[in-house]
Amino acid sequence: MGEKVIEVKINSLHKGKSALEVVAHYRPDFIFAIGDDSTDEDMFYELPDSAVTVKVGNKQTLARYYVENQEEAIKLLQQLTP
Repeated sequence: MGEKVIEVKINSLHKGKSALEVVAHYRPDFIFAIGDDSTDEDMFYELPDSAVTVKVGNKQTLARYYVENQEEAIKLLQQLTP
């Protein structure tokens, strides 16, 4: 869904699979994923339950948390950084 957007992708290769590869390679102690479009849903789905996932915008999401817009996302990120 988008304005004047056409998306072509291979079903077996998506942002979720890529995120899992990054996690497997780096083995991070903490995973924070934030996104604002439908391709991020694959990432929210594939990441482990321990990941902190945040959707910006549309409330229909697999992310654990939600912020209304980019301004709220920026405020959230500022609160998380010293």
